[in-house]
Amino acid sequence: NASYPSNVTLINVSAVDPSGVDVVIAELDGSVNISLNYSSGYYTGSTPPLGDGQHTLRIYANDTLGNAGYTEVNFTVDTTPPAISVNYPRNGTRISLLHNFINLTLSDLTGVREVQLYVNGNLTKSFSTRFRHGTLVGYLPLRPGVNTVEVVARDVHNYSSKAEVNLTAYKPVLRVVRNVTPGARIHNSSGGAGVEIKLGNTSGRVALELNATTNHSEIANLTAFKLPGAINKFLAVKLRGAANESSNITYAVLKLGFTLADLDANGNGRVNLSNPEQGDIDPGSLRFYRYCPATGEWQKVEGREMVCGSDRITVHGYGVNLTNVTNMYVWANLSRLSVYGMAGIVVKPAPAVSITPAAGVYSPDAVLLANSIDIALAEELVTLLKERGIELHIVNASNFSEYGNRRYIIILGGHRAYEGVGEIVAGILSDEEKARVEAGSAYIKKRSVFRSGDVVYIFAGKDRNATAQAWQEMYEEVAREIRYNLG
Repeated sequence: NASYPSNVTLINVSAVDPSGVDVVIAELDGSVNISLNYSSGYYTGSTPPLGDGQHTLRIYANDTLGNAGYTEVNFTVDTTPPAISVNYPRNGTRISLLHNFINLTLSDLTGVREVQLYVNGNLTKSFSTRFRHGTLVGYLPLRPGVNTVEVVARDVHNYSSKAEVNLTAYKPVLRVVRNVTPGARIHNSSGGAGVEIKLGNTSGRVALELNATTNHSEIANLTAFKLPGAINKFLAVKLRGAANESSNITYAVLKLGFTLADLDANGNGRVNLSNPEQGDIDPGSLRFYRYCPATGEWQKVEGREMVCGSDRITVHGYGVNLTNVTNMYVWANLSRLSVYGMAGIVVKPAPAVSITPAAGVYSPDAVLLANSIDIALAEELVTLLKERGIELHIVNASNFSEYGNRRYIIILGGHRAYEGVGEIVAGILSDEEKARVEAGSAYIKKRSVFRSGDVVYIFAGKDRNATAQAWQEMYEEVAREIRYNLG
């Protein structure tokens, strides 16, 4: 039960019986039979050429009295480097410096171990990953003009592959000049930033300037923007000519875009919009902050009115738009212009006490039952559950009875799992559920199994990889239920 970085050709089996062993046969992937020959204490044979992927080897042995026995191993051959797909930016495209991020999908039979990002030949980010298939996002420190971005991915066997994109980045600065009449609307947008202004009783020639940047010092000598959940993207809007930014404005709707990579404050390359991870920025909490020249402070845009020195600014509305992951933005509708930044709330660790039920204080904990094979593939699951504040008691079949009185129990493996786990699961599953497990991968939830009121989550599959696939698809739901005692 292992993964091999090259083709496996030799089968080596030990088979013993008091009456003597008559014959030993290997069955490969349910179709190819190989007779094994005895030599120097072992039964050996050679496999036909194997391709990359998962394989099952079942060994049958008969003793001299006609009794038969068998054992089975599942193994993977992986001689192929990871597959890399660059979803954004596409090669040869022109992008705004406000959208300077990369979105990657990676896959590998046995798991991607490391991903490195190079921008113009310089290593800018290195991710330590633990998945066979998944998406990463990363910030790209691009410069205006032509840039070369290279991605290098390595799997657990140190096979590597790379992908390269060439792109042109530009700084969003735009100036619109128009002759206006009273009540006129002026639009200006570029590269993820935008503004729409409705003028009051104004006639004449006006210029609307929009400057979006990742460095506010490029706009003016402003007080540093140092909030914990700050995103380094800024928007300055100026109105010149017959109208100016301190008068003649009925309203100004401002938009400033952000990306998934901007939310990845913990730097692990994973972003979950609906359930942000600990250390990341909660996208729903993002708001504009307006720079007040009178005090040198950044003021959060909220409520109905803001005061900046002797100025009173009407707030007509504000919020964040998350409907399109490729076009997310913070917006506000105000009566005055200035320089704007954005910031949100960094997700903190879950509290030790999530719920206080009538019977006492609730602390999220769970038992994780697995054999040595399945637990070795569940390192990421253990980490993810602990990151969500869940205390785990990892047990095997021999000491499971000591923890069987817990409310939440997670089991990795089906009714044929090794090391006694299968015997425990076999007594829980129905025939229909067993068939689901044997057909592929399955997530099964049961109540009141070992004691009244307990909740048992079973992740199982036809082999160890299918078992891992089951928890990879459903762990978020299970973690939420355990964390908040919703099971």
